[in-house]
Amino acid sequence: MEQLQFNDHFQGEGFDPVQQVDLTRTLDRKNARLNRADEEALAQVRRNNQVRIQNAQDSGDGLIALGKLSGKLSNLLGDIAKERQEEQDAEDVAFGFEMFLKNGLDMSGFNETMGQAKEQAHTAANAEAAVLNEDGTNYEASSAISKSTAFSNANQAKGFAMGAMGEYGTFMEQTVNPTDYQDRASYVSARRLAMKDFMKRAGLSSIKPQFLASTIYPKIAETEAKAVASWSKQNAIDDSAIRRDESYQLFSGDMDVATVLDATRNTVDSNGKPLGYKGAWTLFDNRVTEMRQAGMLTATDIESMKSQPIPGDAKGRTYGDLYEARFNKIERQVSAESRKIFAESEAERQTEFKQAEQQLVDAFIDGSDGDGFTDAQIDDAIDTLRDKFGFESSELAVLKKNTVDAKTRKKQELEIQDLISMNLLTPERLKKYDPKLQKTHLATAQAQANLRKENGDFKVQEDAIKDMVEHPVNGVGGIVSNHPNVGLMVAKQQRRFHELVASYALSGDPNPADKAYAQVREEFNNGGYFKTNGDPISGVLDPTKPYAGVAPVFSSSAQQASEQEIKRMNGVLTTFGKNAVDLPDNGMNPVLFTKPQLETMAKGFGEEGWSPSPAVEHAANILDMDPLALINKLRETNGMDELPPSPAMEVMQNQLSPTQQRLLRQFKTPERSTRGLIGQTQYNPEMVPKGYGKAIQDASSKYGVDPSIIAGVLETESAWNPNAISSAGAKGLAQIMDPTAAEFGANPYDPASAIDFAAKYIKYLMDYFKGDVRLAIFAYNGGMGNIERYGGPIPGNSENQDYYGKVIRSAGKYGYGKQALTDPGTMRSSIAQQL
Repeated sequence: MEQLQFNDHFQGEGFDPVQQVDLTRTLDRKNARLNRADEEALAQVRRNNQVRIQNAQDSGDGLIALGKLSGKLSNLLGDIAKERQEEQDAEDVAFGFEMFLKNGLDMSGFNETMGQAKEQAHTAANAEAAVLNEDGTNYEASSAISKSTAFSNANQAKGFAMGAMGEYGTFMEQTVNPTDYQDRASYVSARRLAMKDFMKRAGLSSIKPQFLASTIYPKIAETEAKAVASWSKQNAIDDSAIRRDESYQLFSGDMDVATVLDATRNTVDSNGKPLGYKGAWTLFDNRVTEMRQAGMLTATDIESMKSQPIPGDAKGRTYGDLYEARFNKIERQVSAESRKIFAESEAERQTEFKQAEQQLVDAFIDGSDGDGFTDAQIDDAIDTLRDKFGFESSELAVLKKNTVDAKTRKKQELEIQDLISMNLLTPERLKKYDPKLQKTHLATAQAQANLRKENGDFKVQEDAIKDMVEHPVNGVGGIVSNHPNVGLMVAKQQRRFHELVASYALSGDPNPADKAYAQVREEFNNGGYFKTNGDPISGVLDPTKPYAGVAPVFSSSAQQASEQEIKRMNGVLTTFGKNAVDLPDNGMNPVLFTKPQLETMAKGFGEEGWSPSPAVEHAANILDMDPLALINKLRETNGMDELPPSPAMEVMQNQLSPTQQRLLRQFKTPERSTRGLIGQTQYNPEMVPKGYGKAIQDASSKYGVDPSIIAGVLETESAWNPNAISSAGAKGLAQIMDPTAAEFGANPYDPASAIDFAAKYIKYLMDYFKGDVRLAIFAYNGGMGNIERYGGPIPGNSENQDYYGKVIRSAGKYGYGKQALTDPGTMRSSIAQQL
């Protein structure tokens, strides 16, 4: 457009006011010339096109292609030339800006031309006023006069440039990222290149630098100065931060105070202000505090800093000498922080410990199971907590008082005290009790054993006491040895004798047996046992006498009943002997006890204080049987359910905890019975059903296999059914396949042969797996080859995977003891997970 060609006018042609007299006619002629020129140019273009078309037609397709290529080359060359010109113009603009910054840009010609243009604009304004009518009707013609002046064109260009300048800041921020440049020169250079690009994009690159110097160069210079200053400040801040970090990274290793102060005092802070020594010391205090909080400083480090000499100090002082207060403060902070860190660590560890402790306690007292927990399990839990946290568990220590073992020990302690009071505790008897109790009472047992040996087991004294009871004096007279209750009275007096012996021996009396016998005889003859009513044994005790209450009171009706019962049982036993237990109560057979009597005996069974009646004990002694075994045999004869399988009364009373006893009497299922009995530490043949206990014990001795393991395998295989046949064809008590029976020469249906086979085969498998009981048991069920192939139970075979746990649980109740309690195959998952 014509108004953008103002640069030509700026070269000194000026504006001639004389030629502006009739501006309207001049403009009309100018427009006419332009129109004619345009028409002639268009006509020439049409003629040229026609010639080219004709030439292309004459030359053929090749020439047409050549013409097209020539046109493209011409256009390309034109574009290149245009780009080169634009680049050159941009270079000129950039160079002009550099000259402007150096005050080296020649503005004289431009200023003169602009002065002339301004004068011409004044003349044009006067002419415009002459053309414009008073009523304003000739405005269109008059305004064209001012619009056509060079000054008007220059102002339009100035407005265009100033408008473009409004986008300069945004463009530069988007184009040049300050953080990409490490030095000032590269940052400034990048902004100059970006400015050239802006000039080209904004259409300002063809404008003379002098014109830009009068319009936008000052704004650009201001913007550039601010950008460079901002970059320089931020660069100083960032570089200082890096220098300080590097300095203190080295300081953390060498603790060199002078070096770190020198390295940081000439850096700047976050506001760009130099730190100086004061700021460097402030930074030192802050960084040392951070290092202290991170646990990176020790008292030795502080002493090292204090002892370092201050460089250049005329008096040769150290940092500790000159800055004693500062370093004393650091020492106090280090000490306090160390205590704080330790306290926080201890508190956190204590919290974690309490949580872990509570989880274990919850697992042990889980109410869903009543099988209890052992000393070993509690000890393992205590050790786990101690190893992990370093604290002793008071909660588990309390819980240990209620373990299966503790309850058993409590029961056993009462029995031991009873034996001590009877002067019957010996090292041999002590062996059946818990090892802890053995250790506690071993000295007493040895002393009592020695005392019994020295006194011939007190046979003389016991016989004398028996004679004393059977031939009482005290004015009663007569021999009462045939009285049905005389045995009870003899036992009472002998018990009293042993209690006194134990008491006197404990007090250090040199002759406790003689002294105890003398006291028993004194008490018996003069203690008021009898009123002289002619019946020394059944007579009522005199409560006013000093030893009243030791002997039982018998009524004459009880005496008659006891006499009749004993006479009747003696008659049956004399006639039938041991076959008496096979006589059912059919209303006709003479029996030891009737069915109603057997039902009465079962009432309260297992409850604390229950014991067989004297009549049962009398018959059991004659038959040489355990009283409970006798009751169960008679119940079996009469088609009644047995009481819980006899671990024998000795086991029930001496070896099982209250929890185990409760499981046996309340939950009469195989699983609960197993849990109730697990924990026994020695094999007891009486606990094995159907009288197989002795055969298992013999096989154990023969092949060197734990009898409890043999019993566990047999129970798991056949549930003690000697005629069992599985779906796979396994037969008998040990579930033997026919080929295996032939190989080992076993009779599957003969219990003795099956038990012998089981022990022999288990031993064979244990030897094959180098003593690994676990693999041997898996192999008994799953086959030797399969277990060897998989190194354990058969994957995907639930029967084989569960087999080991079942065997160990069964073995546990037959004496496998603590091995079963602590084996993962029998342990409750909640406790196993915690441990």
